Amino acid sequence: MLQKFAGGETRLRLVIGVASLAVLLVFWEGFAHFGLVDPRFSSRPSRIVVAAANLLVDREFWMHVRVSFLEFIAGLIAACVVGIPLGIAMGWIRRLRLLLEPIVMVFYSVPRTTFLPLIILWFGIGLEAYAFLVFLGAIFPIIVNCMAGIQQVDPALIRAARSFGADRLAIFRLVLIPSSLSFVMGGVRLGIGRGLIGIVLGEMYFSIAGVGHMIMKYQAGLNTDKLMFLVFFIATGGVVMIAMARHFELRLGPWRQSREAD
Repeated sequence: MLQKFAGGETRLRLVIGVASLAVLLVFWEGFAHFGLVDPRFSSRPSRIVVAAANLLVDREFWMHVRVSFLEFIAGLIAACVVGIPLGIAMGWIRRLRLLLEPIVMVFYSVPRTTFLPLIILWFGIGLEAYAFLVFLGAIFPIIVNCMAGIQQVDPALIRAARSFGADRLAIFRLVLIPSSLSFVMGGVRLGIGRGLIGIVLGEMYFSIAGVGHMIMKYQAGLNTDKLMFLVFFIATGGVVMIAMARHFELRLGPWRQSREAD
């Protein structure tokens, strides 16, 4: 019964979301049609659809997408491999947290674009530079969330595990990690968003390939149809990757599905 209700609620949200988006597109098209907005600077949905049809069959477009995807995935994987264990360790080991937390917070608060000149000097303009920019954008939200996830674990659960004879390793594996899973994956989802910002900005500033490079190319040529399509394409890619991370979280912690159904 609860699962049925949850399924109905999901379908209702989907229907409302699609309907609101459809209304927005209709108004946008109408405003452009009646001259209330200048389509040269904002395009219109019908023209964006035509631009999308042309780009999606263009091999050069997919070459740029492939470049950006490889850079993004390399940086995100590196951020997860480093950030998740480090964040968990900082949440679990107090002395390590006191040592590293100020450094993490300093870098977390600094805009990533300020590192662009240094990254060019360090790595040039190859894949490593953009992957490192994604890494910088993603790793700090991951560390902060993982650290917070370990710290928010209910002490009563730890005391209960100890009362049953669990050692530190068993508590860490059976209590801390499952309890902090939502925080860990929340950090990954935040990292995906920050990483996308990093890859697009990096390619817009100094690149000869990638989606960001295409954005600057179409902006210089006032090709707003293709420019707006790229905006929607990037947004769709981000939504899909975040949804995949959410699905992976539910696979890792199937007990969360029943909790959300409640």
